[in-house]
Formats: sequence, structure tokens, C-alpha cells
Amino acid sequence: MSLSTLIIFVVVAYYKKSQPQSNGFFRLLKSEILISIDNFDLGYNSYYFAGISSRHFYLGNFIATTSLLRMKHNFEDTTFFQLKFPIDTKLDWRRLKVRVDYPNVYVMEGTTPVMFYSRLPSLEMKETDLDKTFFTESIPLSSNSAILKVFDRRLEQYVLTKKIAKVPYNTPKSSILEKQVEGRFSVDGLLKFEPETSSLVYLYYYRNQFISLDTALNIVYKGSTIDTVTKAQINVAHLKSESSYTMSSPSLLVNKRLCLTPDFIFIQSARKADNEDQKSFKQSVVIDAYAIKNGDYQFSFYLPNFKKSKLRDFMIYNDRLVAIFDQYLCTYRLKFSSEIF
Repeated sequence: MSLSTLIIFVVVAYYKKSQPQSNGFFRLLKSEILISIDNFDLGYNSYYFAGISSRHFYLGNFIATTSLLRMKHNFEDTTFFQLKFPIDTKLDWRRLKVRVDYPNVYVMEGTTPVMFYSRLPSLEMKETDLDKTFFTESIPLSSNSAILKVFDRRLEQYVLTKKIAKVPYNTPKSSILEKQVEGRFSVDGLLKFEPETSSLVYLYYYRNQFISLDTALNIVYKGSTIDTVTKAQINVAHLKSESSYTMSSPSLLVNKRLCLTPDFIFIQSARKADNEDQKSFKQSVVIDAYAIKNGDYQFSFYLPNFKKSKLRDFMIYNDRLVAIFDQYLCTYRLKFSSEIF
């Protein structure tokens, strides 16, 4: 190879490396859509959103799993509740997850498995009559029914199923989640419920797809995000000594978080669009909005990082967005029309 050819090769390689990576999609970014209202130091970074009502936030805690924090939207009147369980209750206390659909309170734990129910202001949790089915994720619909994500050993993949009290057998809906590379990581994702429209949405972590369902687990439609990753880019290794599976190399994460309102599906994306600059993308969380009725893309906006802290959860209620950045709870006003394009 001549010196001139080598120089050209190095220049071309450097040019390609210096160019921003093309991911093959663009965002309709709305500026000045978010107005900061207030922030509150929770003291710990172990809180998550259990629910929201017209007056209050409800926060669960991954460490103090039987506690519930309630505070008004303006951060006043902060109250800690201790959920009460029957004497001699045996379960994996570390894995408890609290959900509040005011005034209903649910506590789910999938390894025992069990679901408890109460109705505020009562804190006395009572075990429901749901049949024992191991699950990794759950959406309580009422004290008598829940949507579960379970691992089907016959199909070797995660499936969704609906459990109804005193019904001894449930039929998993194996046709909902579509296996690609394998049945664990390639179908992994988030399941959320929007009570006003009775809409369920399942969002895949590693591909640009989501599924809208009714509460009978009938598919309403299959949607696609604006991203271009249609197949999960993961490598899975089988650890025979532990009879388990793990990621053998870093995977390409497409979607991080999901939030539903009566009008929109809000998705925190992990990927930069071609019309975004790297600095803005790194300094903010980007959220894409889709119409909940048909999955059509509407717009995107930035949620700026707060004090260099990591976003752990977010919820949207009417014109309010509330986010947890590590130990900080932040509230914002959203300025956009609910009109669907």
C-alpha cells in the first residue's frame, strides 16, 4: 500500500468515525412544552410511583416494601403509611410491589405468589382468592382479577394471562408476545394499564414494537415506534450449572419506560434520532408520544436531567408530569393540546 493510499484510508476512516451515527428515523420535537413547577428531596433513591390521583402522589419503596408515601401535588401534607398484613403471612417481602388505583391498594408478589387488596383509608391488607400462578409482572384490574406475565415452560417463553378469582384454570395467550431470538429476553418489556379507557399496552424493550390490548387480552392493534430496530439485537447464553440464561454481550436497548394517559402512550426512548444533536440527547430524557387509540406517532419532547441525577420513573396526569430523578421528585406542567393528529 502506497503512502498516498494509506493517507486517504486514514482520512476516510476518521471522517466516518467523526460523523454522527444514523439510526434511520427523525423526531417531531416540541420545544418549550415543559414548565418546571417544583422539586422535593425524598432523601432516598429507592422510591417508585405506586399511583396517582386527582390530589395525591403515592410512592412505594423498593427497600421498605410495606410502606406507602402519600403527598399532595404541591408536596404538602406528606404522610407515611404502613400497610398491615395478616399475622404469620409468609412471602418474599423483598419482592413486594404496591399499586394504587385510588382508593384501591394492591400488593403483588410473584414468587410466592400472592396478591393482597385493601381500600383506602383502610391499611388492612387481605389476601385475594386468585389461584396460585407464579408471575414476573402483574397488573391488578380489581380485587378479583389481574393480568400476569408468566413463563410458559412448554413454549419456553413469557406469555400474558388473565387470572380471575375462583377460576382454577387460566389459558395463557401465547399468540400475543412474539418470540424472536428466544423466549425470555427477546419478548421482555413493560406492561401498563390505563383505567379510564381500560387499555393495556405491552412495550418491548429491545425492538420498536408495542401492543394495545383490552382487558380480555384481545389484541386491539400492534403499533411501531419511530425507531427502526424491528428485531431484538441480543445474544443469550445458557448457564447449565445454574440452569439459567443471561445476556452474553451488551444488548441494544430501544425503549426504557412507558406511561399511559387516556389520550397518549408516552415512551422514553433509548435511541437518538438523526435530527437530534448529541449534546441535547445526552443532557435530557427524550419522550415520544403516540395516540392511544391507534398507535400513531404524534410528537416528542425533552425532559431535562435534574442535578445530573438518573431518571428512575415518571407519570403523567392531566397536564402534570411528575418524575423521580434518584432521590428527587420533580413536577412539571405540560403545554400541549390533547388533540390527536
